Amino acid sequence: MGSAAVTNAFYGMQAAGLLGAFIMLLTAMIWHRTARRHASWFSFMVAWLISCASYLLTMSVPEDQEPNHALCLFQASLIYAVPVLTSAATISLVVNIYLNLRALLTGSRNYSRATVTAALIIVPYIPAWAVFTIALKIGLGTDHNAVVGRHQGNGYCSLVNDVHPTQVSSAFVAALMIVCLGIEIVIIRAMRRAWETLQRDDRGSITIAVRVLAFTLVGMLSIILSLVLLALPYEQNNAFNIVIATIPLSSVLIFGSQADFLAAWASIFYFFLGRRRRTDHVHGSDTFAPSESQQALRTPEPRTPTCPGYFAIPPATHDHSSIPRQQPPMLPSAEQVAAEEHRRREAALDEAWAARRLREEEDRKRRHALEAAEVLKGEMAWVASGGILRDANYERDYVRTEAMRKEIALLAREKELMERWEKYEAGWAALNGAVVVRFADIPWPATARPDSDFDYVTLDDLATDRIRAFLLEPLTVRGSTVTKKERVRASLLRWHPDKLAGLLSRVADDEMDVVREGVHRVVLALQNLNSSLQ
Repeated sequence: MGSAAVTNAFYGMQAAGLLGAFIMLLTAMIWHRTARRHASWFSFMVAWLISCASYLLTMSVPEDQEPNHALCLFQASLIYAVPVLTSAATISLVVNIYLNLRALLTGSRNYSRATVTAALIIVPYIPAWAVFTIALKIGLGTDHNAVVGRHQGNGYCSLVNDVHPTQVSSAFVAALMIVCLGIEIVIIRAMRRAWETLQRDDRGSITIAVRVLAFTLVGMLSIILSLVLLALPYEQNNAFNIVIATIPLSSVLIFGSQADFLAAWASIFYFFLGRRRRTDHVHGSDTFAPSESQQALRTPEPRTPTCPGYFAIPPATHDHSSIPRQQPPMLPSAEQVAAEEHRRREAALDEAWAARRLREEEDRKRRHALEAAEVLKGEMAWVASGGILRDANYERDYVRTEAMRKEIALLAREKELMERWEKYEAGWAALNGAVVVRFADIPWPATARPDSDFDYVTLDDLATDRIRAFLLEPLTVRGSTVTKKERVRASLLRWHPDKLAGLLSRVADDEMDVVREGVHRVVLALQNLNSSLQ
């Protein structure tokens, strides 16, 4: 900068932008219930705080002196990084506006709010840090002989004799501005199509979107000018410095003039104004004392009798100080109603999104279970037919094939045991309708021997070991919850002679003896089993 007046004006505007951004951040944090702001807005304001502060780092150093080299290098690196940071933070704010607008129009969200919010906060600082690191490396002289300083009375430090930081910063900003412009076009088209819906919305979507779009255009112009500033000779950039310094002030004016911020600041003013009026009223009542003539004209107050006795009744007083005054109900303000409605809608959207994610997760698990069952079924059929399974490398997997064969054999055995037991229970149910019962009709708790000449159970098959195997082997099936004691006790009740009186009355006369002998053998075997399980 060529003159002290221009330098002081530049510093003053940057300081005003810094103070205004800080006040806006403080207001949004204190009045967070009425002045609700997204995290991307806070990140946006912090980016401009860093931008303003970067230009003021060497403000206390006189123009005729060179600042400390480390401080000067740090400021120069920041000067190249802040255009990238502010443009990326602006894109985050625009993306948030687009997502909220789409959620308002569609009524649902198909993304995780926590993940998107974290990305909108963190991502803008990644390219800015890259540019800062590049400028710092060049300034340290590792690859180039760049000069760091406030040359020709410039108000801040920068790098001379090297254009690499300017090129890198310009490339980042150009790419970010193209993306930002594309998102803004999408937002404008969406707002145009759903203009009536946005007008009915009470959350100020149109106002916020218009303010963001307006500031984005101003920010794009400022960033382009800042890049031009870095490329121009130092004696030609005075006017551009002043233009750049107006951008933080424009952000304060655009975003600080919203109704909720103005209401918050007005509440502070009215609070102190009302407090001052109350203080003046109290001091005024103590200052003016009544004159003697005024005191003489006053009506004397009744005196309480001082003599003791039953008739010394104190006068009735009308003291209403103990009666609580009913305060009129405080109606919520328009900002509070809007904030509550916004919170309710956000909660509804979050619940709908969580329910959708839960349904999708359940559907995914169900599909995976069905697919796994189909794969297992196909592998079992392949192994049962004599095939050999293969691993991920398409090599023969003999270990898994052998395990599959054992599993197939076990499943077949379990199926046989369950079918045998179900046939046994079905046989007892069939006896209820039989008029004449023979020995072969009774479902005996045993199986015919393999070398038997008959296809049904005979007296020789009713041995204790065979009855034990018939009753207890089905309990080894996976998933069975019946214990051995429960199975034996239930069988004792079923085969008790008193319980079988009705059945024995229907047995054919020529087979009565053999049936009684069979029942006796079964009961004896069950008693032995019950004793062994005690």
